Amino acid sequence: IQQSARAAEARRCHERQYLDALEGCREVSLPAPHPSSLSGALRVPVLVDPGRAAQLHRLGVVRSYPRPLDAYPPIAARILGRRDMPGARQLAAFTHTLPTHQHVREQDLRHIVRVLAHRL
Repeated sequence: IQQSARAAEARRCHERQYLDALEGCREVSLPAPHPSSLSGALRVPVLVDPGRAAQLHRLGVVRSYPRPLDAYPPIAARILGRRDMPGARQLAAFTHTLPTHQHVREQDLRHIVRVLAHRL
């Protein structure tokens, strides 16, 4: 249990570092966690240009949604009315997640932030 608690705390620490470093960055949209919540921070979701995020794939920055919800046949069959879902397409294209696991090195975290924030 202690090992699990330490791992969760390390993930929260990495999450906080990402959120603090990217706050106010116009190139990246961040989640707004509820102030009283305690994150499990398995990954940190961000909306960012896919080309910029693709540069960081080897460091664990990955797309979260390979396709929009209306592209999944079981869901598409249940959508009533308007089929065009631009918001779903935008989320699928721009949502990426950042790694928070205990093997993320500080230099990798700083590099991820620099590339996402276009601070090269």
